[in-house]
Amino acid sequence: MIIHSLKKYYGAKKVLNINSLVIDQKGIIGLIGVNGAGKTTFFKCLGNYVQSSIEVEDNQTISYFPDMETFFRVKINYYIDIIAASYSDFKSDTFRDILKDANIEGNRAISSLSRGEKIILNLATTISRDSDVYLIDELFSNIDFESRELITNLIVKHVNVKEKTVIISSHEIDDVERILDYGMVLHNHKLSSIHSIKEIRNEHQTLLNWFEYVVGVN
Repeated sequence: MIIHSLKKYYGAKKVLNINSLVIDQKGIIGLIGVNGAGKTTFFKCLGNYVQSSIEVEDNQTISYFPDMETFFRVKINYYIDIIAASYSDFKSDTFRDILKDANIEGNRAISSLSRGEKIILNLATTISRDSDVYLIDELFSNIDFESRELITNLIVKHVNVKEKTVIISSHEIDDVERILDYGMVLHNHKLSSIHSIKEIRNEHQTLLNWFEYVVGVN
């Protein structure tokens, strides 16, 4: 994925001003930034969920699903039919395997799910498509340790990270670091270059130290 230019404003407020970014790594990339930095907006722009000034050069397919409150009043099995009818690359069998691994039954109403279960449903929707790039937003925000462990295992099991690119946004830096292959920082409307976790640890010991270095925290 080559982003030549991405600019996004909400009214007069500048949110994104990104130029010349190449994302060609295979594996899991952490998009790190504080709350309000524009991580979700970045994903929504790439997924064409919001209007923006964007120039992207490539033919890669992108899978991203923001929270879908409109579906929360239906049962999961009906939701599967909706997504399968909407996306030709959606793999229903993979989706059902993920639900089985998470002990979530398809006859349940989505409105009855816990926050962690809804996050897993959203994750399953995203990674059950046969896409080149998967965008996963605030994966570990406000969920318990067991749910974080389960979500991590689901990604490792159901995504071939040797051939796919997974970008996970988070401000929970310590929690997400252990599953990352690469990191990049969104700060002051711009994205840093992408560095391998090995390189980051060699120079800064931890992802948090590197993040603070990039944003200029003393």
